[in-house]
Amino acid sequence: MTYISLYRKWRPQTFSEIIGQDHITRTLQNAIQMGRIGHAYLFSGPRGTGKTTVAKLLAKALNCVNGPIPEPCDQCENCRQIREGVSLDVAEIDGASNRGIDEIRDLREKVRFVPSQGRYKVYIIDEVHMLTTEAFNALLKTLEEPPQHVIFIFATTEPHKVPATIISRCQSFEFHRIALPDLLERLEQVSQAEGLKASTAALNLIARNAQGGLRDALSILDQCIAYAGNEITVEDVKELLGVVEFELLAKYTEAIQKGNLVEALTIIDEVLSLGKDLTQFCSALLEYWRNLMIYQATGQGVAEYTESEQTCISEQARIFTLSQITQLISVLGETLPDVRRYQSKLPLELATVKACNLTGSEHQSGGSIEEKPVKSEDKPEPKPKLRDKVEEPVTRPVEATQVDKWSEFLAFLKSKRLVSLQALLRDVTPALAGDKLWLTLKAELTFHRDNLNKEKNREKLQEALQEFYGRQIQVEAVCGDVPAKAVTKPKDQNSEKLVDDPVVKKAIELFGASVVKIEENQ
Repeated sequence: MTYISLYRKWRPQTFSEIIGQDHITRTLQNAIQMGRIGHAYLFSGPRGTGKTTVAKLLAKALNCVNGPIPEPCDQCENCRQIREGVSLDVAEIDGASNRGIDEIRDLREKVRFVPSQGRYKVYIIDEVHMLTTEAFNALLKTLEEPPQHVIFIFATTEPHKVPATIISRCQSFEFHRIALPDLLERLEQVSQAEGLKASTAALNLIARNAQGGLRDALSILDQCIAYAGNEITVEDVKELLGVVEFELLAKYTEAIQKGNLVEALTIIDEVLSLGKDLTQFCSALLEYWRNLMIYQATGQGVAEYTESEQTCISEQARIFTLSQITQLISVLGETLPDVRRYQSKLPLELATVKACNLTGSEHQSGGSIEEKPVKSEDKPEPKPKLRDKVEEPVTRPVEATQVDKWSEFLAFLKSKRLVSLQALLRDVTPALAGDKLWLTLKAELTFHRDNLNKEKNREKLQEALQEFYGRQIQVEAVCGDVPAKAVTKPKDQNSEKLVDDPVVKKAIELFGASVVKIEENQ
């Protein structure tokens, strides 16, 4: 006997067996009972949520020997033929392969004939959005004034591609993703009926990966049986699906929270070494961060996680701000298509740099190239009025008077499509000393420093600086502090002689100053 896949074997045969679509089944049953049957319906929604199944159930309810009836008997000859797909009165058409005007013209000719056995001829057109414009136009007249015995049911995953002229002639029903508890309950029913020993954790993981589609959930369960036999553990499901472990997601998120770029990049390499798909890692991470956002916004956990996982999520959610989480989701959401397209870790690494900057960097990218403001308690006391000016020794970068607007410069780099260079600059503290721009980074960010100091990147950056600021500026990236000798102002030639002056000596002793310029009395 030919094997029948689980999703076909367990396809609902009555309205009562449909899960997660009560708003649709109840409306259709009431309409049948009240005799308010439409001539055209549009079923839209994600894949595997029951669109085609409900269409067939509606056909059975209308053509059942006892009908029209809100619940088909599923025992009479008409119900049996529709269930087995051999009824002459119910035609299921694939819109993707029968999308031309000729096929629709042929259909228009056939609708004239009365039903052979049932009360209605039902035409179910799956993926109707695939029809050509000409085909839709040919269908319009028939939809507007169809024969009394004809009912059209259109199913689509992309309703926005269906012309408004078609939609306006239909009763529209939107199918929702099936809730996780409902999916889990159905999987438990099927497992018990099939004699499977599947742990609740394993079925829960299958339901989560089905993303609201019952057909996908049963297909995954089918694969698990083929992989592990009749005893299915959560480890079997993880191995089969290549699921990214919760611990990896939590560890990567913790590294982002701390702004620890080295640790975050190491985890990406670990994901690859474990044979995990980066696209799946990004998708799982997006879902993980979404749950952090939900917890941060509502204070409520997510049902699909275990108690220990819920505790971890709640602790991490408290550390983040809601703004940080939404920005992280935005960054990763923009990165996912590139990871899927190029199958490379570089887009994810660049996103990691941005993410660490958002959460862990002490210096935001919006700062100007200037000194940090001096705290009030650190301000030097007034200096004595001397014949020669005295200033405190320069031990940090000198403030630039003509170079600022660092955040605008970063935006300028983006406009020049120097995105990778812009990403490397997000974690730096810029400071100008003369014509030398020092880019200081945290001690652990040696990866950034080395990349910024590469000749190719340095040349690109210097060219961009010259174009933006209108002057030549040399750059150098360092980890830690800028060398004091690199930014100290040159002393006046006669300053050495002045150091011997007793008054100057006293000023230097009191105020920690140094001689930078000599002015002669006129």
